[in-house]
Amino acid sequence: MSKQSRRGIAISLVVVLLSACDRPPPTTAVPPLKSVKVLAVAPTGETGARSFSGVLAPAETTRLAFSISGRLVDVPLREGERFSAGTVVARLDDLDISREITSARARLSAARSRLAEAENNYSRQKTLADRGLVARATLDQIVRERDTAGADLKVAQTDLQIAQDRLTKTRLVAARAGVVTRLVAKQYEEVAAGAAVYEVGSGESLEAEVLVPEQIVTLLKLGAPVDVRVPGLGDETIAATIAEIGAVADSGNAFRVKARLAATPPAARSGMTAVLALDVGAEAQTSFDIPTSALAFEKIVTRPGAGSEARVYVLDEQAQRVGKRTVRIAGLYGNRVLVADGLESGDLVVIAGVAFLDDGMPARRWSPPE
Repeated sequence: MSKQSRRGIAISLVVVLLSACDRPPPTTAVPPLKSVKVLAVAPTGETGARSFSGVLAPAETTRLAFSISGRLVDVPLREGERFSAGTVVARLDDLDISREITSARARLSAARSRLAEAENNYSRQKTLADRGLVARATLDQIVRERDTAGADLKVAQTDLQIAQDRLTKTRLVAARAGVVTRLVAKQYEEVAAGAAVYEVGSGESLEAEVLVPEQIVTLLKLGAPVDVRVPGLGDETIAATIAEIGAVADSGNAFRVKARLAATPPAARSGMTAVLALDVGAEAQTSFDIPTSALAFEKIVTRPGAGSEARVYVLDEQAQRVGKRTVRIAGLYGNRVLVADGLESGDLVVIAGVAFLDDGMPARRWSPPE
């Protein structure tokens, strides 16, 4: 290679090295901040007051059923529909019973004819017997035939009465006014005697039904005064008393509590949302109320119970990261969770999309668009 060629290669290498020195250093990609919806938690137990959401329900419920079996041909009422006392609320197919009545009437007519004939025969034979023209044994036989005809008549009358009573039982009549809370049977369905057609609420009294965690239900007493608020009717509170405390857990570790309203507002309806405020005194345990959507379980859990552990994500706004936190559940009611340990007042708990988060993930507080 000539001296001039070597000189050219050296110059080229110098140019390449100088160009590389002029390039800026590569930048590290910064992961985007994930927007998370958070709830600033505050203790709910320091004052001893608790609020639980539930529904209004009739204070007195019963089931309407036929006393005989048959095919349901008419069930006119629907859930939420009111009815008055004496209303025919359902009807069974009465064709077979109508035929029974026709047959019973025919048998009754025949029995009456036989009895009339036996009575006439007895009268004639009695006259002849008195004259000594008929043996006493023959008259005794005629008396037995007359008595048998009389007994057959009574049986025929009873059969007709039974068939007519069965006919009246094909109509289900409401003994008092009420409202249908649940339709149990369907039209053209075969229903057994005593099987419910409707579940109904009787009277005008309503009560609030809520689920209360086990740590609080033990502090309640029957007859204790409470306040009920129906959001659909405004902010007015309604006086009530605790009428029933469940003896068996209804859902998870929560017990059903019913509070009877002292007075029912005219616009109140069964099924409306009701908020029951309970004052459980100083014994109440300090806890935090969060939605179940904030819980992040590391294994499949159908429904957590009191005392079990779960994970939540807490946003550190200064560091712009979310951190995983272990919490202990005090109880559940509806779609809300009472957390006993693991949170502090003011913590920003992530309440949506926790399945897509990781411990230490960059994040910022979500804010609705303006």
